[in-house]
Amino acid sequence: MPAYDGAACAGNTQTGAVSLSGSTGPVVLGGSTVTGAVSVTGNVGGPTVIEGNHITGTLACSGNTPAPTDGGTRNTVTGARSGQCGAAGF
Repeated sequence: MPAYDGAACAGNTQTGAVSLSGSTGPVVLGGSTVTGAVSVTGNVGGPTVIEGNHITGTLACSGNTPAPTDGGTRNTVTGARSGQCGAAGF
């Protein structure tokens, strides 16, 4: 598998919950609008990048190695943030 080059598809609009779980490679959720909860769990091998999203719901992250980052672009989250994504402004 080639190395992750930081490129991602354009942002999307998702109505309902989003679960990113169990990946063994790069995981990116960026520039998207999610009307529902976002759960990011058990991803390994990273990076895991959750950046510049508007999330109307909770953002929960746990068990990811390495821990997710916001890539320098904060997310807007109207619900609670928890776990590895628990920092304000993540």
